[in-house]
Amino acid sequence: MARVFTYCCSILLIIYGISNIYAQDENSYVSHVTDSHAKHQALQQLLPFLQSQEINTWKNKVSREQLLRKARVAAVNTTALDSMLKTILGNDNVQAILKNLMPQLSSVANSKELTGMLQSVLTSITKNQTLQQKQQLYSDLMKGNILGLMKDVDPNVLQSVIKSVAGNITNGNLPLANSLPGILSNGVNAEAIATYAFVFLRSRILSSNSSNMCKQDILKTITGLSNTQPWALKMLDASAKPQPDIMDININWYGSYDECIADYTILDQVHVLPRNASIPVVKSQYCTVSIYPPLPDSARGLMGIFGGGLIKAGVCAPKSCSQNDILLLSNQFFASVPIGKQQFYATKVDCVKERPYETKDIAVITLLGVFGVILVLGTLYDLVNVQYPEYKRRKMDEQSINDTMDPSSIYKLKSFDEKPADVEKETKFEEGVFGKVLLSFSIYTNAKKILNTSQPRGTLTAVNGIRFLSMTWVILGHSWSFTATSQYGSNFGPYASAFFKRKSAQAILNALFSVDTFFVLSGLLTSYLTLKQMSKVKGKINWFMFYFHRFWRLTPAYMILIAFSVGVAHHVINGPNAPKPDETCPKYWWWNLLYINNFVDSSAKLCVGWSWYLNNDMQFYVLSPLMIVPLFFKDIIGIISCAVFLAVTTITTGVLSHHFSWNPSVVGGGKHPGGDVFKDYYIKPYCRMGPYICGIFTGYLLYKFKNKCQINIFVNLGLWGVATASASAALYGLHDAFNGHPLSNEVSSLYNALSRTVWGAAVSWVIFACGTGNGGPINTLLSWKAMVPLSRLTYCAYLVHPLIIYAYNGSHPQTVYLSDIDLIYKFFGNLVMAYGVAFIFSLCFESPFMGLEKVLFSGMSKKK
Repeated sequence: MARVFTYCCSILLIIYGISNIYAQDENSYVSHVTDSHAKHQALQQLLPFLQSQEINTWKNKVSREQLLRKARVAAVNTTALDSMLKTILGNDNVQAILKNLMPQLSSVANSKELTGMLQSVLTSITKNQTLQQKQQLYSDLMKGNILGLMKDVDPNVLQSVIKSVAGNITNGNLPLANSLPGILSNGVNAEAIATYAFVFLRSRILSSNSSNMCKQDILKTITGLSNTQPWALKMLDASAKPQPDIMDININWYGSYDECIADYTILDQVHVLPRNASIPVVKSQYCTVSIYPPLPDSARGLMGIFGGGLIKAGVCAPKSCSQNDILLLSNQFFASVPIGKQQFYATKVDCVKERPYETKDIAVITLLGVFGVILVLGTLYDLVNVQYPEYKRRKMDEQSINDTMDPSSIYKLKSFDEKPADVEKETKFEEGVFGKVLLSFSIYTNAKKILNTSQPRGTLTAVNGIRFLSMTWVILGHSWSFTATSQYGSNFGPYASAFFKRKSAQAILNALFSVDTFFVLSGLLTSYLTLKQMSKVKGKINWFMFYFHRFWRLTPAYMILIAFSVGVAHHVINGPNAPKPDETCPKYWWWNLLYINNFVDSSAKLCVGWSWYLNNDMQFYVLSPLMIVPLFFKDIIGIISCAVFLAVTTITTGVLSHHFSWNPSVVGGGKHPGGDVFKDYYIKPYCRMGPYICGIFTGYLLYKFKNKCQINIFVNLGLWGVATASASAALYGLHDAFNGHPLSNEVSSLYNALSRTVWGAAVSWVIFACGTGNGGPINTLLSWKAMVPLSRLTYCAYLVHPLIIYAYNGSHPQTVYLSDIDLIYKFFGNLVMAYGVAFIFSLCFESPFMGLEKVLFSGMSKKK
């Protein structure tokens, strides 16, 4: 502490002695200090004073007049100060001395000599000091406001002063809260502030627990910044800065990913910013730091909607820094930001790394390559051995018909050895088992099957339109919910707030009912087709094939999608929003294979999250014979069976919803929400079976009525009105609940218990009316032939569309401005892309296995 006193006294001796001796003339001062002889003489005159006994009683006798009198006898240089430091000791009242002496510095004249003097003084002071002593020294100097009082000093000198004051404490923590406000309040110039910032950062870096390599590269980057090196400026420019609309919760500040990972910028390439070869270049990487802001507890619930209330800031950091290094450095910096009792702190760091191809990735790519080879071979085999001979036969038949139609042909004489056309037999190519297997993979033949618009007699043609429109609705809902988030939308807060207030928005917010439509269709077709098959074989049915066909129909494409998600998807897109490698499916994929992953105890274990629908559908299919068989043999028993299943699922849903205080929707709407609505309610079969039962019963009615049922026009219109009103109530009934008037627990429980069954019943009426000739123009629209191939692609479109949306959103390294026009445009793009990719996916992985099933079980089919 006494050395601080020595430091202050030394400054006064030099400044006031020199300024008074030379009549406070800056030019005369400069000329004098350059005179080496005068320096030497001043040193000789000052040393006796510094070594005298009088200094021991300095703190009781010091005064401005005494200091001036001593200073006038000689000019002092830095060597003399070194001797003074060894003599002046023992002063404990540093704050009192600083209070008296610091105001005297306000008349300091510009002096480059001051720079060297301060550097020498502080080097001597801190040479043998502990870290705590250095920090105390710095704190005392800042409280004395030494830097603030020197605002009129030459900026270069002042920067050196700051380096001298703070640079000796670089292994400690600079007290930013105590020093920086004092500096700013006294009008220190920008260069001084910048210098202080570099010194401050250096101190925080060296005092952190990050790796030495990381520290060294960050210090090199700071050096590069201070020397305006392009690569260092690029790293700073690419890092995040606070964005506008913070009050509207715009808290995703990604910076520039592309600039960070680039070797050169445009300005660098045109040599606007020349490089200094003597300063080594630091390689950079892009990382995202999740920052917990100091918000009151009352704001936490609201912020939970916006990415958990975490600020996500992009940082362009040295490649040598690990994620843990950046986390430590971030918190080291935040700890010194003066914002009161609470403070920012980083919770997680994610760095975008080059993702190596692991064994599982190579295995998946190899598997896809094998499929590609088989598809090429199968297509070539089909074209050479089937399609080309068929093409030649058609040409010959056309030529034969043309010859027959030619009048001149009746005058031609036939040779004796020419056989009649009907006698000559055409030899048609017969495929063996291997050939049939290859033909199953023919892209040409499978494409013809998918695009074929013909339908067999008795088909429920309206189902095609309902299936396609429901898939369109699913993609619409996912396009909005996956995109209109704080992660992707810079204006998500105000946009979502305005969007929720519209009544029309319920068609998107409640697009969850589109899945219930699929449950209706699944139950309907299972019941209708099974009952028709049972009627042909007098109730006898091969139950092994009943279950195997369903498993074989869904599983191959489903498993290929999981394999693609595990091994390929994360290599397609890179950037701050790119999908992370799938760590769930490698552990829990077998749950999907068994169609039970909707019973996971945590949503985090849900492999391919949207597959919950397939699991529910398979579980309903397994239980369906318990309703279908009784309906075939004894109507009343079948009806009772359906009623029991419906009662059980309705009561179970209502009781559980009331007990756990579930929201009426995964979006919200409850007064006292509780539990995980998605995991505990939305994906559980015992809460979702109502629409499937409606579908089973509707299929039974269509089978019974043989697709013919005349209904009075007024009764028909009345039933259409009831169905429309019921569906609208279920769909739009939560508008007020989403806008400040949440439902009570009782009403929420009633809604959860009945709404999906009500929706399923309304859809069932549409199918029944269209299937029995009571659909009018609605049936005409839904039965449009263009819907047929689109309907065939619905399953694959459901599988692939989330990956397409994720890939598109993940390719954006920046947030986007959300608007209705933007989301509509993205929806149509997602729709077209989903069905385009679904067509390819079906050609490669769905249709071939459907063909293989026919080859493998052709003998069983013939026996039937």
